[in-house]
Amino acid sequence: WDTIEDKYITGINIYRGYNSESLELYETLPPGSASFKDIEVSVRIEYFYSISYLYDNYEHEKTQVFSIYPHEPTNNDIPTECSPPCHIHN
Repeated sequence: WDTIEDKYITGINIYRGYNSESLELYETLPPGSASFKDIEVSVRIEYFYSISYLYDNYEHEKTQVFSIYPHEPTNNDIPTECSPPCHIHN
């Protein structure tokens, strides 16, 4: 998201859910934050997010909901004691 230079912003709420209708407050970031990395996700599951800005006790409306699938890690490691073709049970 784009950083908003507003001295009255007191925090940024991150909402997360498994569909666009079930978003719940997930984390509150300090003002001036420009990104968020969600490390509590599972691969092959779609997550939905929205943010809102806090002004003391007032919460501005949430942004448009967007969704993303986490990247699945790739294992390019080759077993050290294996001659091609390598198999799981070598």
